[in-house]
Amino acid sequence: SRLPPYWKNCGSQEDFREDIGVDAPDIALIQKMLDETWKAKSTRDRDGNLPDGARVHSVQRVENSSLWRQYQSEQKRLEKKWPNGCTLVDDAKTSCAIEGSHFAHRLASDTNELYCFHGTSPSSARSIAVEGFQLARVGSHKGAAFGQGFYFAESSSKADEYSHDEEDGLFAMILCRIVCGEMFRIEKKGTVEVKKALASGLFDSVLADREEAVGTYREFVVFTPAAAYPEFVVLYQRGENAKPRVLKL
Repeated sequence: SRLPPYWKNCGSQEDFREDIGVDAPDIALIQKMLDETWKAKSTRDRDGNLPDGARVHSVQRVENSSLWRQYQSEQKRLEKKWPNGCTLVDDAKTSCAIEGSHFAHRLASDTNELYCFHGTSPSSARSIAVEGFQLARVGSHKGAAFGQGFYFAESSSKADEYSHDEEDGLFAMILCRIVCGEMFRIEKKGTVEVKKALASGLFDSVLADREEAVGTYREFVVFTPAAAYPEFVVLYQRGENAKPRVLKL
């Protein structure tokens, strides 16, 4: 499968894995995504007070050829399954934040490919960048209200609920590319309906819309590790000094 043309190692014939420091425009765009998708809303998944934003400390872009191949094969599987495209979900907050940018041009809308956040610890983020998402760890942190899958947020403040620091005050989230295919939209927590929907073969992923139900957040849930590529490991600071601010791109 073809490697992304913007990768440093895009011409390589061998397997490789390298973390690449990103340039100022990409950092500014990721900061814009954090700022514009942040919402002053907590759920029961948050420990402690709601900070007033997230300020990027550093970003590494992950070039992992074997994880990319898995992701591409899932992308192709969904293209084949839905030759006329999927029901488009084009209102993800992350998509609105990057509209018209080079990030947006990377995504395949016919399979509902999105950029979404996944909050975790810095060490777990680095481990996911190497090994990908692991089925064995599903639901290990805060449970699985919409089934045993991998949960991704369109709002940085939701991902921040699952993020924690390790001594140096830096928190982590991964900005992932996820391919959702046909999404089953559900508002109430519960796994029975999700299991039925997935078993029908008519749906590939879940759009858990607690924003519509109770005004909190929407999450996107995929059920195979191959449906998510951990593209950027973002280390950031929380709190007083992290108020969302307007950035010129």
